[in-house]
Amino acid sequence: MTANTAEYVGLDVGGTFLKGARIDETGRVLSRLHEPIRKESREALLAQFAGAVKTLEQDVPVAGVGIGLPGIVDIGSGRLRSAPNLSALNGLDLAAEISQRTGRRSFPENDANAAALAEAWLGAGRDAETVLLVTLGTGIGGGLVFHGRIWAGRSGYAGEIGHLQVEPEGARCGCGSWGCLETIAGIAGWVRRAERPSRAASPRCAGRASSARRSSWARRRTATPSPWRSSTTPPVRSGSGWRRH
Repeated sequence: MTANTAEYVGLDVGGTFLKGARIDETGRVLSRLHEPIRKESREALLAQFAGAVKTLEQDVPVAGVGIGLPGIVDIGSGRLRSAPNLSALNGLDLAAEISQRTGRRSFPENDANAAALAEAWLGAGRDAETVLLVTLGTGIGGGLVFHGRIWAGRSGYAGEIGHLQVEPEGARCGCGSWGCLETIAGIAGWVRRAERPSRAASPRCAGRASSARRSSWARRRTATPSPWRSSTTPPVRSGSGWRRH
């Protein structure tokens, strides 16, 4: 890093892999990192994040670290909440943790929001007034950028299409609900369908399965609602859905 050019590290924290890059102020990628995520514990994850920053820096200190996370980041407290595929980090102030371990300023953000902002800056959404980006992987996410700014909504859930319920009698989702888009189009959904027997079930078995699903759905309706669609979810920033960046 020269005296006139700042460099940064970006981490993309997924449910399966950790990806990272070091970039300059123009967005040019200087180095990359890709490795399986170590989600056996909170400490293992934090140590991996700090190690990734050190690896990408290559003995050249960077000006800051951006962290894309598979969940909602409360912009008021900086804490991660509602991360179905990486629940070990729920409630954690990632900015403080990574800053303490690396000595670098750190900025956490929802991964789809960060990706949408990047596309609006240098990618397919360049020069567009409005951008919608959909992420497909372990989970399903979405980010909205209007006029160069992230729109997260009052509660932070704007764009989170992965937890829209599309199959009320469907599979249980990591968010606590059932039949979310993520359970169908996410990796787990594809694996589940691939593992099903290839032969069709007999009419008798199909009838029993349908009855069981209806009974299960009746029980679910009385269960505690998922935080992803709760009307009582506290706002991320009162009175505004804009992210600061």
